[in-house]
Amino acid sequence: MYTAKLSFKITNRRKTYIVLDLINTLLGCYRKNGQILGKEYPIAHSNSKNKIFAFVSLPDKNALQNIHNNKYVNNTTGVSP
Repeated sequence: MYTAKLSFKITNRRKTYIVLDLINTLLGCYRKNGQILGKEYPIAHSNSKNKIFAFVSLPDKNALQNIHNNKYVNNTTGVSP
């Protein structure tokens, strides 16, 4: 098992709640697809860097590569198959 730190840049500070909702949707898609483990993901917000960080457990170090995505993950990330 591996731990990954995912970072997401906030481009519009007034819409942080929208970014958080999208991050939770993405993490849920990853979890249901088996790309991340567990039901809880610590999320931290850095005001100085305008970023949100999520810490997730992975079953394999390459689990988040696009080749493992299903259609729901691709729809959430905007990746074309």
